[in-house]
Amino acid sequence: MIACLLFLVFAANLVLQGSFLPFFWPVPYHPDLLLILVVSLGILLGSKRGLILGLLAGLLQDIVFGPALGFFALSKAAAGYLAGKASEDTYKDQIFVSAVLILAATVFQELLLFLLTHLFLSVEPSWQYLTLPFLFKSLGNIAVLFLFYPVIFKVIRKKKLFAWNDFR
Repeated sequence: MIACLLFLVFAANLVLQGSFLPFFWPVPYHPDLLLILVVSLGILLGSKRGLILGLLAGLLQDIVFGPALGFFALSKAAAGYLAGKASEDTYKDQIFVSAVLILAATVFQELLLFLLTHLFLSVEPSWQYLTLPFLFKSLGNIAVLFLFYPVIFKVIRKKKLFAWNDFR
């Protein structure tokens, strides 16, 4: 049951990110909604679940948008795991901690994707991507996190959607 729900949430997230967000976002570099969701779930559910959910979300993104299978899966899995590890000793309801973690995850993911595409796809690196587009994407991820994280936090904590037996 929970796997179907997560698949639908991830798929809806990708549809929103790929189809609707470019029309409504004021700048051409829109935030990575799936990264925000994976980092939020990693913070709230821990590093192991963040790793698994990041891997699944990244694979789905690779299938839909990826240049090669595994690029987004690797970056999202690492981001979910690192967000879960970094938030072990913090209060989960502190949104500013989550904002710092989403900024770090955005920097990590973008640099990793930049290196992977350069190394494995033989694409000449465009260093200009690491300036203004990078800044807009980072700020967009933080802005959207302030909208989504409280909702995700309330759903996870109040509804008890993720019990320990869900992933066994």
